[in-house]
Amino acid sequence: MAARPVATLSLGEQIHEELTCSICLELFNKPKVLPCQHTFCQGCLQQLTLNKTTLFQCPVCSQWARKPCQGVKALPDNILVTTLQMRVQHQATPVKRKRESKDRCVLHQSEEIKLYCQQCDVPVCNECLDQNHSDHCTVSLKKAAQERKAPVQALVDEGKNNLARSCTFVKSLRDKERGLKEQTQQTKNNIISTYNQMVQKLTERRDCLLSEVEKIDNENMTMLQKERDSVLLDISKLAAACDRADEEMAKGGVVFLHQESILAGIMEKHRGNPAPSPVQNQSAVFQPIVTPVPVLGQVLVQARPNAQIPAAPAPVPAAPASCNDAPEAKPIQVCDESNNQPKTIIDGRKSSMVLHAVGF
Repeated sequence: MAARPVATLSLGEQIHEELTCSICLELFNKPKVLPCQHTFCQGCLQQLTLNKTTLFQCPVCSQWARKPCQGVKALPDNILVTTLQMRVQHQATPVKRKRESKDRCVLHQSEEIKLYCQQCDVPVCNECLDQNHSDHCTVSLKKAAQERKAPVQALVDEGKNNLARSCTFVKSLRDKERGLKEQTQQTKNNIISTYNQMVQKLTERRDCLLSEVEKIDNENMTMLQKERDSVLLDISKLAAACDRADEEMAKGGVVFLHQESILAGIMEKHRGNPAPSPVQNQSAVFQPIVTPVPVLGQVLVQARPNAQIPAAPAPVPAAPASCNDAPEAKPIQVCDESNNQPKTIIDGRKSSMVLHAVGF
C-alpha cells in the first residue's frame, strides 16, 4: 500500500513513521546506524547479514557497508533516535501520573494544589501561598483553567505546527538524500561509460595498427622467400654441374667433355649477372603521436534547491485575567519566522567548482 502524503498524516503518525524500522515496520529496537546514515533495528541487521561475511547493502539506498568483526552489535547506536523514543514515551505518561497523584505541589509533595497565582502564572498550595504568594491575587484552579485554557491551547497548537513543519522538513531531507544518491550513481555510470567508450576506441586503433604491421611483415617475408628460392635454384644447378664434371674427370676418358658445354652455359649466365645483393625492404616502425593526456570530462558541483521549513501560523492570543487587583496580563510574544526564517544551507557556494577527472 502506498504511503499517504505528509499533509494527510497526523503529527503522531509522522513521528511514529520517523521512529519505524523500514525492515520490520515496527518501532526501532536497539537502533543501529549505517555509514549511509540509515537506521535499522539491531535484530533486523543481524538477520540481513546472517550469510554475509564482510560487506552488505543498505536496504534503502543499496550503498555497501562493512560488517564489523564483532558483528552488527558493534555498529554505532543512533543516539538521536533513542533519545527521541525516550522523550515520546516519557510524554505519553505524565497526564495519567498527575491524575493518580491528585495534583501534588512540586515544591511541597505533601500539599495538594488548590489555587492558581495570577501574578506568577503558577498553581500553588497553601504552603506556597504563605511563603511566596501571600499578597498575590489568586483564583480557584477551575477558574484558572478556564482562563488559561485558550493561551495554553495556542501554545500547544503552535508547538504541534512547529513539530509538523520539522517532520515535513526531515522528510524533504530524506527525499533530497535519495535524489543525491541517485544523481551520484548516475554520474558515476556516465563517467564509466565515457571511459569504456574511449578504451574501446583505443583498443580498435591498437588492433588496426597491429594488423597493419603484420601486413607489412608478411609482404617482406614473401619477397625474401622469393629471392631466396631463386638464388637456391641457381646454386643447385651450378653445384650439380660442377660435381658431375669432377666425377667424369676423375674417371678419365672423354665423357667429361660433354659436361664442358653444360658447365660453360651455366657459368656464362653467372658471369652476366652481378653478385646477389641484399633485398631492399620497408620495415614497419611505430611513431607515437604526442598528444595531451585524454580528459574524460569534468564534474560540476552545482547547488540544489534547499529544503525550506514553512512558516508557522500565528498563535491564538491569550485571554486577559479577570481579577481586578491583578496586574495587566502580558501578551505572549511570538517570533514571526516569516522575516527571520532559519535556513539549512546544503551548499552555500554561489559559483560552480570544476573538478577535472583525468583519464589515463
